[in-house]
Amino acid sequence: MVKTNIQIFYDSSTNVYAPGQLVRGNVIIELEKEMKARAVVLHMVGKAVTNWSCHEHRETYTDSSGNRQTRSRTEAIKDNEEYMENKTILWDGGADEILPEGSHRYDFSFNLPLICPPSFEG
Repeated sequence: MVKTNIQIFYDSSTNVYAPGQLVRGNVIIELEKEMKARAVVLHMVGKAVTNWSCHEHRETYTDSSGNRQTRSRTEAIKDNEEYMENKTILWDGGADEILPEGSHRYDFSFNLPLICPPSFEG
């Protein structure tokens, strides 16, 4: 197996983005030896994953011993929403299907969808 180091860098110094904004960066692939490959593809997925729990007091009652009791329940709430999925071919191996040894840099850019939420810092 070929030793591979892959890094993704974004041009933004803050990594904070807004809907519709252009995102730019590059992928650096370092190979110890050449590697057989059909393509180098950047698969980008943007989604929000949320989860929390709600503690709900249902009712207060007196049990058979005369003690006041409260029945309650905790409900787990979770949701996922996908805003984008995009595959970009950064390198096409063509007929040879050989990615040479060494360092390879592939630039990419894409616009965030207008429907996605902005980055959150906090």
